[in-house]
Amino acid sequence: MDDPRLPRILYVVLLLVGLVRMAYYYPQMPQRISAMMGWFGCGLLFVLISGTFLALRANLAPDGRFNLRATLAVLGGFLIGLFLSFFRFVRHFQRAVPSA
Repeated sequence: MDDPRLPRILYVVLLLVGLVRMAYYYPQMPQRISAMMGWFGCGLLFVLISGTFLALRANLAPDGRFNLRATLAVLGGFLIGLFLSFFRFVRHFQRAVPSA
């Protein structure tokens, strides 16, 4: 068997399973995505406001030093929250279809 491709019947079966799962989860997606995007927007706004605040504070200080630790802490918290919400979102849609 020198052909590395999937057999056609296996491809069709995997495609049908994917379509069935999509048909089940598709009605739930708008609510989940909008909830996740709302919190993402709040986090992004916090990062932008804190970055602007720290830059203004550095410009007004007599020594003119930028507080890099605070910036990295805010950015790190945002990235951790982003990854956690992404994994939670993916885990929600990977659950098996409940039996009726």
